[in-house]
Amino acid sequence: MTSDKALGAVILAGSILGIIVYGGLLIYLPLLVLEISAFLAVALLAGILGWIGWTMATTPPPEPVPDLQSGTAGLGSNQSQVRMGKKTTLASQGSNSVRQPKERAGFMQGLRGSLLQALLP
Repeated sequence: MTSDKALGAVILAGSILGIIVYGGLLIYLPLLVLEISAFLAVALLAGILGWIGWTMATTPPPEPVPDLQSGTAGLGSNQSQVRMGKKTTLASQGSNSVRQPKERAGFMQGLRGSLLQALLP
């Protein structure tokens, strides 16, 4: 924790010193400093946009969403679906079992059908 505070103090002192140096250079070499500042600002913006473009171009597409009507969406190979009463219980070997009411599944299927009807002529 002490090293974090020391690093924070160094960053603060460096930023204050940078502001003072930049202000002094603006007084003595205003045109050169403004030209360099404008170039660096545009280069930084273009670099960020290029990075975003590179990331979008090289990232593989997401996995397709499983069919919601099959009732097994999101189940792994070691999980099985057990229907009991009004609730659907996912039994798994791990401790993170998930419970989902049947009513919610029916609502989601109805919502999906309504959206498809609204979007398709």
